[in-house]
Amino acid sequence: MKNNENKKLLKLCNVLYVGDDADELKTMQAFLSLHVNKTYMQNNPEEGLKSFSYYKPDIVILDLKISNEANIELLKEIKNLDEQSIILLLTSSSKSDFFIKAIELNADYFLLKPVTDDRLLCTLEKAAILIHSKSRKKYYENFEQKIIDKQSNMIMILDENFQLIKANSRFLKSFEVSSIEEFKEEYKYEDMVLDCKIYHDFLEKLNIETIVDIVNYPDNKYVATIMDLPNYNVKAFLVNGTRERNDEGDVEYIIAFADVTAYEIEKRKIEKSVYLDPLTNIHNRHIFEELFKHELNMKKRYSQPSSIIFFDIDDFKDINDEYGHNVGDEVLKSVVKFFKKKIRSVDTFIRWGGEEFIVFLPYTDKKESVELAERLKKSLSEVIFTNNVKITCSFGVSVLESDDTYESFIERADKAQYQSKSEGKNRVTYM
Repeated sequence: MKNNENKKLLKLCNVLYVGDDADELKTMQAFLSLHVNKTYMQNNPEEGLKSFSYYKPDIVILDLKISNEANIELLKEIKNLDEQSIILLLTSSSKSDFFIKAIELNADYFLLKPVTDDRLLCTLEKAAILIHSKSRKKYYENFEQKIIDKQSNMIMILDENFQLIKANSRFLKSFEVSSIEEFKEEYKYEDMVLDCKIYHDFLEKLNIETIVDIVNYPDNKYVATIMDLPNYNVKAFLVNGTRERNDEGDVEYIIAFADVTAYEIEKRKIEKSVYLDPLTNIHNRHIFEELFKHELNMKKRYSQPSSIIFFDIDDFKDINDEYGHNVGDEVLKSVVKFFKKKIRSVDTFIRWGGEEFIVFLPYTDKKESVELAERLKKSLSEVIFTNNVKITCSFGVSVLESDDTYESFIERADKAQYQSKSEGKNRVTYM
């Protein structure tokens, strides 16, 4: 039964025979016509190569007597055209050099002449089984590709070494590429933003640890924000993944990206409102804990200095009492505008409450933060605000230490600011 199946598979194959012996050409054609679908017979390497290029046969039989080198050269040229081609070498040579070269060029089968019909048929049936197996694998790969191409989500498939091996059309279209190879080349050095941080390699930063976490903890939510910097086109994706084994038993990681941009935009609007002071439109105190965690981590890992300037408007109650709270609010807004112009874009300006403010200064040591506070104090004394109001501030400066807690850092700066108040106001104290 199995033998009949093999014969049926061989009957589906087209075979090219290249041999330079006229008698053997006739004999081989008669034999092949009984067992295969179509035969193409050529008596020299040049015509053999042309026939291969034109007809794309399933199996090639090389049987050139002129020299072993002729067989090797034609084998090489055919493999250059199609490395998946199935090639059977018939030879009278038993020289090891010949076989080594043929093996290096990925010849599939060898038969030493003279060859019986049974041996040749058996070898051709093995080749037909291999072709059928490859065809079946290609069919399922194409079928799998069609399935993932139908998905509305971006999908990429990684092998067990976490290398990208497949992606659906939505994925490629989103990155404006036509193939996986183009994607790898295009985004190897292009700036990308993932999880709100600029990265230079999308695949590298969607790293092994993250992929394993996504697969192992499906109940957790992983949101990737991806931005192509030249176009400033921002998208947010909910990332899910699974680990599967393919037909060959190899592990594959299937990662899906569901577009949740609209949801994330609304979510971030809400988050922004939580961290925003409605009167002055700068951050409120709720942002401080997030900043503290980040800067403490940078301090411990890289010894990066960070500082805060804690300041309070002197005698602000008198302004409210004399001019009313509306004027007081306008003064607060004017003070904020003034300070925002004096600090860096990397600094975070926070309204701590009432007339108290904090400037969070990354990459800033004691000397730099104290000098900035002194400049702010001096500049402020030269400004006249609403209703010809002149104000001063009392400043407290503190530098983040590795053993600080959220409370100890704030408390130290607050004490420094209180000391400035106690010693006459309109001054800077470091603690």
